[in-house]
Amino acid sequence: MNNNHSTSKLTVCIPTYNRSKYLNRTLDFIGKEVECYPTLLKSIKFVISDNCSDDNTFEIVKSYQQKYNFLDYRVNTENLGLVGNLHVVAKDCKTDFLWFVSDDDHLKEGIFKFVLEILNRNPDLNFLLLNYTVFDKSAHRINGFFKDNKNIGLNLFEENYGSLLFITACVYRPENILILRGHNLFHNLAAPLIFSLYSCSLGNVYVTSKKYIIFNPGNASYASLRKVSRLKFRYYIQILLDSSNYGYSESAIKKTIRNYLKKQNHAHLVYLFIDPIRAIKLYKFYSFKTFSTLPKNLIKFLTKKHTVD
Repeated sequence: MNNNHSTSKLTVCIPTYNRSKYLNRTLDFIGKEVECYPTLLKSIKFVISDNCSDDNTFEIVKSYQQKYNFLDYRVNTENLGLVGNLHVVAKDCKTDFLWFVSDDDHLKEGIFKFVLEILNRNPDLNFLLLNYTVFDKSAHRINGFFKDNKNIGLNLFEENYGSLLFITACVYRPENILILRGHNLFHNLAAPLIFSLYSCSLGNVYVTSKKYIIFNPGNASYASLRKVSRLKFRYYIQILLDSSNYGYSESAIKKTIRNYLKKQNHAHLVYLFIDPIRAIKLYKFYSFKTFSTLPKNLIKFLTKKHTVD
């Protein structure tokens, strides 16, 4: 990786694997943004991290590098998995902030300038969460600067748990990722939730109200029902329980889990058929009211079209 940008504030990394058709669009967008705002290159380093693709990603990136010589390109010698790919970038990162931008999400004009302005105004930030649009709706209503709100991470999870896992919406400090390498779920697909909850626990969190990102739910690497169920009801719950190690109170964690399961109780019933022992153990977090809504929510879940969130 080229480290000629040692004075840069932000690394924008595009992790990719066998998705050259999406990468084309993303690199076109980055090129146009830099042409519109050339001073971005004084503060932003752009890196493509290829997770050992075997399609034409290499040729695509090389062609763009001829046009945009500011693009750095690194290729893993083997597929490290999504989080493994993020890890090697964090380990090599030389800037204050690190932002993983998925190769298939839609970004709006001016987003890099917008993010950079926030980081310059708030140099002590530990976590920046960018609002986004999903199914034509705003991802969250919570917004503003939170200096020392110990529960902001849990509050954001309760409002929309997906936002803390959506890497394109999250800007981190690389050291706040690397310090978590000892966590037993560090290489799990749920790991971005660990990164986000830990970063929020440190204070100095900024959540934007403006929406510069359109989430693309159609290309998730966890699209099977079995994988989604395990993420939602095994790994997310474990990560929430482990967050007491970062200073979140056990009572606040239990409240968050209870409210999360209340919203997800229909899907929890499906999990009973996938992992019945673990699914049954989660009922200790249920209130009587949550139990009473199960039949109605299950019917609603089964009779409407839905997608993985």
